[in-house]
Amino acid sequence: MSVKSIPRNSLKPKKKEESQPKGALDHLNDLRSLLIKIILVIIVATILAFTVVKKLMNALIFGMLSKDFITNKILCSVYEPFCLTEFPVTFQAIKPTEQFTKAITFSIFIGFVVAFPFIIFLIWRYLR
Repeated sequence: MSVKSIPRNSLKPKKKEESQPKGALDHLNDLRSLLIKIILVIIVATILAFTVVKKLMNALIFGMLSKDFITNKILCSVYEPFCLTEFPVTFQAIKPTEQFTKAITFSIFIGFVVAFPFIIFLIWRYLR
């Protein structure tokens, strides 16, 4: 029984083959897939934001009207006349669909904010 010897060059790591530069259509295909990923990320983030839009609005927009808001506490500790116990703000919907439209707009904005780091990562990976 004979033992087959392994050629020495098969044990060495293979060098990376020189890749040829991409053509214009390949770059356009990559750009198209990047834009599709960005749009999908924004849509998913917007849908997730819309599911909790009431909690987000209470925390981010209406939270500033509370006397327990951090800025109100700081201003109150700095100068006594800045202490407000009442915030006379009323919100009024003029059109029947205005509340829904505001919820959608706020959700899209939050979707952009949440998706922004991932979008930057995708763009950086594309440009690299």
